[in-house]
Amino acid sequence: DDHIVTPFKKNGRFGCLSVSNHESLRFRNPVYRSLRELTMSYFDDYMNGDGQRTLRCYSLPLDLQARGNSDWILERGLEGSRAVAVEIDEVRHFMLFEKREIKTGLRPADGLMLRTVVAQREWMLPGNADADVVERNMNR
Repeated sequence: DDHIVTPFKKNGRFGCLSVSNHESLRFRNPVYRSLRELTMSYFDDYMNGDGQRTLRCYSLPLDLQARGNSDWILERGLEGSRAVAVEIDEVRHFMLFEKREIKTGLRPADGLMLRTVVAQREWMLPGNADADVVERNMNR
């Protein structure tokens, strides 16, 4: 699953905001020197429901102001936020690790981490969520 954040820069340092079911993924203070450093601050808390750490890459920021007006926010499908997701997929991405580094094994989350980070769901899905949205937002 993707985790989309909104980076900002203050006094030459990066921070970000995001919407997430997991409190530990919602905000970063502007103390990071680079986008990569900011991204790595998410590494230990970004995992699937089995406790596997799954953060592998990050992208260049996407300038949403370049889309013109903000009507896309209210639209569904390819006229709305899905179009932004497609644009994000097309933006240059940077791998955080070599594949051989991942194969050496990353320590999975322990039971406490799984109970306190992964199992929480604070944001409820809207009643009109289609099956695709439900599938993408499941904690597995």
